[in-house]
Amino acid sequence: MKSKSILFAFTAILLIGCVQPKPQEVQEEKKIPIVELVSSFMKEHPNYLNNDVTKEEGDKAFEEAFMDTTKNYFQGVPAKLTLITKNGNSYFAQFHCWTIPNDFKYQEPVHEVNCDIVASVSDSLVDKLVEGEYYLLKGFVIERFKTFDVMEAVLGKGTTGITDVFGLRKNDIYDDQYDVNLGYLFYHLDGIDKYNPL
Repeated sequence: MKSKSILFAFTAILLIGCVQPKPQEVQEEKKIPIVELVSSFMKEHPNYLNNDVTKEEGDKAFEEAFMDTTKNYFQGVPAKLTLITKNGNSYFAQFHCWTIPNDFKYQEPVHEVNCDIVASVSDSLVDKLVEGEYYLLKGFVIERFKTFDVMEAVLGKGTTGITDVFGLRKNDIYDDQYDVNLGYLFYHLDGIDKYNPL
């Protein structure tokens, strides 16, 4: 009888050991490409925003780093379709990155991304895109329009743009975060998905 009690107690201890909760693994949130770029760039250029001279040099270096690739830095960034227009025989879409959905927030150290994206769109896509909706763009930046006038020449009169500045600036409210200003960009669109909140 005593051996049955010992066997029962031993079995109970083994079962309790099996059902104890395991410590949860903390998974780090994967950073989107624009956040990775800003983080690594600021580590390499800690004096970037010290004064007007370092800002000017830093802006050039940041533009070079951003443009010297076919990486999609807008992967994971919702862009609002604001306009579809026809120029000659081609259709063009304009996306604002300076407005974001209420349920979206950038990871640190990025506070916001300010730019306008212009992309050529196929005839078959024109009917499917809805102005005012947010999309995730697949592709890469081809070039930067240096002035608003160049972007306006592609899209026509009546278009709007946020900034022609290209570079990082400290956010006025959050000292350890950056506003990423990317000016006006011409984008090669390989595909597009509607933004759906998680």
